[in-house]
Amino acid sequence: MHKGAWACARLVARVPAMAAFLLLLALPLTAGAWGPDGHQQIGALADQLIAGTRAETQVKSILGGMSLRTVAVWADCAKGVKDGRYANDPQVYPECVAFDPESKRFESFVLRNPLHGQYHYTDVSNFEDRYGDFFGTNGHDVVHAINAAILVLRGKPQPRPFAMDRKEALMLLAHYAGDVHQPLHAVAIYLDEQGQPVDPDHGGDRLKSGNAGGNALRLPLADPPDPRAPQNLHSFWDAIPTAYKADGPQSGRMLQEARQVPATAGDPLTWAAAWAGDTITSGRGPAFQGLAFTAVAGASPRWNVAGLDANYRQTAEEFKFHQLAKGGARLAELLRALWPDPHPPAAEAPASAGNAPGGYLSDNAPLSIDWLPPAPAPGSAREREDIAVFRATRRDIGLARGQLAAEDDVFGEGLVAARFAAAAGVDLAARAPTLLKMIRQVQVDADHLVSLVKRPVRLPVKEHLKDPDRGRYRPFVMYPAPPSCLFPRDLVPGHRDNDLAHNLKTSGSYPSTHALFGLLTGMILAEALPARADALMRRGVEFGDSRVICGFHYKSDVEAGRQAATFLYGQLRADPVFAADLRKLGEELRTAGAK
Repeated sequence: MHKGAWACARLVARVPAMAAFLLLLALPLTAGAWGPDGHQQIGALADQLIAGTRAETQVKSILGGMSLRTVAVWADCAKGVKDGRYANDPQVYPECVAFDPESKRFESFVLRNPLHGQYHYTDVSNFEDRYGDFFGTNGHDVVHAINAAILVLRGKPQPRPFAMDRKEALMLLAHYAGDVHQPLHAVAIYLDEQGQPVDPDHGGDRLKSGNAGGNALRLPLADPPDPRAPQNLHSFWDAIPTAYKADGPQSGRMLQEARQVPATAGDPLTWAAAWAGDTITSGRGPAFQGLAFTAVAGASPRWNVAGLDANYRQTAEEFKFHQLAKGGARLAELLRALWPDPHPPAAEAPASAGNAPGGYLSDNAPLSIDWLPPAPAPGSAREREDIAVFRATRRDIGLARGQLAAEDDVFGEGLVAARFAAAAGVDLAARAPTLLKMIRQVQVDADHLVSLVKRPVRLPVKEHLKDPDRGRYRPFVMYPAPPSCLFPRDLVPGHRDNDLAHNLKTSGSYPSTHALFGLLTGMILAEALPARADALMRRGVEFGDSRVICGFHYKSDVEAGRQAATFLYGQLRADPVFAADLRKLGEELRTAGAK
């Protein structure tokens, strides 16, 4: 069977062989409603993002002129091999027709890789906040499959059980980069017989709680019945809206977002684990929050799903948009890392031994913010002040300041630059490319710094309170009744990002990363454009205040973020590459006519 859609259905649950076989007989391994369109969109985005680079030349050479958009479905088409023979129905799987002349490759690949169906996913519990040595991971999951492909393309030996040549490695990479960004290919919910979530790494029954990546989570039948509608939660997440297809009406906006995805730091062999971790933490909320599960009598392990209401579907649709953009951006990023363009002359960008890919500062730099005070203790005077400020600012939602706060809720460098354009007196997104680079890189450094103290929040509350390293709930989670930049939606039409899709509820409130890089952006621009320093610093402070008004952070979260920004700017200012970029930015702004 071919498996279309964004990613492939789970072929084997994490249970012993016989139990897995019996489970497979009961599961509907149907294709998602939009076929291979998600994978093709990711490939199409990457095609555009590597255009004109050395990576594009290498890709075309290895693929014989085929595009990433075309080959992104190859790994699914390989499932057309049954009993050692490949067969394709072009009426059902037209996306596989391009490979029919080389169909013997499918048969050879499947013979060499009998576990290839398991290369597409990993099943980390939604109780975890990263990819690691947890139940549901193994040496042939999607993270290891991506790394095996990287090794082959680097000319290095690949580990067992992988057996692929260079062309296969590149075609598989184009596919698995999409899989690792589909939530139900990275994070799994494990359920007991009452339909309640259980933690398989801490006492949950591993043999009974798995649901094959959502394939055993059955959706209500459409009314009237629609054979094209997803039948289970996995196929629901595989499906993408028609507008998200390559060349669809949202492709331009998706490409713009893909260009703003922050770079990944470290060696490319660490990237797949980082991407899986990002999908786990950001995807578990949109994938499972608000759903209820009821075990199907006599059909265990299988559950009926309730709760796919309009809000859930809208959140899922928006999250798919972000994940497709990330998948395309990161596939292109990986290909450009494998075949980098020639380095610019030393005079253009001074070398710095401490620089890490994606950021200015090395991951090994002696960064520490142990001096940062902890989040206010429950019931303390500082917490009471935080709550009072939160309640007082609810009046701003729906007014002009609330609108400004909603519009400040951006992360991509182009969108952030646009928020400072009025204070700078110049179109920064269009006229200051060095600023966009600097914002992108300092965001990597900011994330690295804040990760030293920021703690995630575990839901539900009862589980969270047992965690000695628990983070701080955000105000809109603790006090959902007052309005915020998320609810009700009609009060904040200027809101740009879907924060629920980014799992804002579980990411922890203290300190505020947005306040950190908002002030940092103001400081960068103030030094590059001293005549407008007051307005730019004011805008940087205002950017952080918007997080309080939106209900995403408390006052003390924002204050801690600003303290971290001041410290980080001192570290950055001592870096020669940062200092060179700062000088270059000043020249760009003067050329653009900023005064």
